[in-house]
Amino acid sequence: MDGDAYKSEAYKLFYKGTLRALLVMLHDFPEFLIEASFILVENLPDKFNQVRNIIFSAFPKSMQPPDPFRVTEQIEMREEFRVLPNNLYDFQDRVVNTKLHEEIVKYLTAKNDVNEVYFRNICSKFLTKDANVGMI
Repeated sequence: MDGDAYKSEAYKLFYKGTLRALLVMLHDFPEFLIEASFILVENLPDKFNQVRNIIFSAFPKSMQPPDPFRVTEQIEMREEFRVLPNNLYDFQDRVVNTKLHEEIVKYLTAKNDVNEVYFRNICSKFLTKDANVGMI
């Protein structure tokens, strides 16, 4: 999208509506935002920073967030942080469809001088949003 499209009235209304809907979901259905966070964020336009932050700020209703002003509490020691959240995003499917498995094996078995090349190749393939290479 070019710079002028972000300034249009339709875009501003869409953005405000998206924010409002996400805030309702954050309050009433935070588990959904947690499970779908990778899918939602991956498909957001670059300028939707506030939306991205709302999605990533979701935490389960059963969890009490830690007090950031208490330095004595170790986050790693809390039981809630040891349980991995459910996720709707299929990483394994993404790795197989983009043929990343071979690249990852090459990266792990390569010598240090070529690791950077394999790493850049893995990142570029994984971040590609081309429908022909395994986008969900």
